[in-house]
Amino acid sequence: MSPLPRALVSLLVIAVSAGLLALAARLQPVPPPPPGALLRPVLDVKPEQVASIDVQSWQGRLLAARDGASWKVETLEIKPGAGTSPGDPPTREAVDTTLGDLVRAVVATPEIDRFPREDQPLSAFGLDEPQARIRLALVGGVERVIEIGGLTSTGSALYARVLPGDAIVSIGNLIFNDIQAALYRLRGLARPS
Repeated sequence: MSPLPRALVSLLVIAVSAGLLALAARLQPVPPPPPGALLRPVLDVKPEQVASIDVQSWQGRLLAARDGASWKVETLEIKPGAGTSPGDPPTREAVDTTLGDLVRAVVATPEIDRFPREDQPLSAFGLDEPQARIRLALVGGVERVIEIGGLTSTGSALYARVLPGDAIVSIGNLIFNDIQAALYRLRGLARPS
């Protein structure tokens, strides 16, 4: 075969190959979203809807309410052995930042899994005597409560129940880090317990 027909055949092969590559790229399935993108928060609440927060856990108790654009700590008790030493009273800005961060963390807590309760007692999930109870009073008088129970069978998450409701969900155990961080930052306001 002479050089001109050979060059034309080569160009035709290249053009067909490029067309097939373009077609294959268009037919390629869309990659699945990352696992975190499929998680949804356990609460359908925006942080600005929260009028007050009441956290009771093995770490202590924190009760705070919005006072206009700021937060006012009404009760702060840190239980002995919670790993938080006394400190200086925080500034108004530190209180507002700390409580804003805690509220955002609580309302954004993702639901990892959902379990049918069926006939199982709350004790099967460690919810007969919860480790923590987070009560959010919302603007308009509605109240939402998260009760946090025991570790799931994998040990990497916690059982929880959102009230009102009866469904059992699992949430990450980082919620206790958020509570501990708030107690630590506000520790200068604590009453001994």
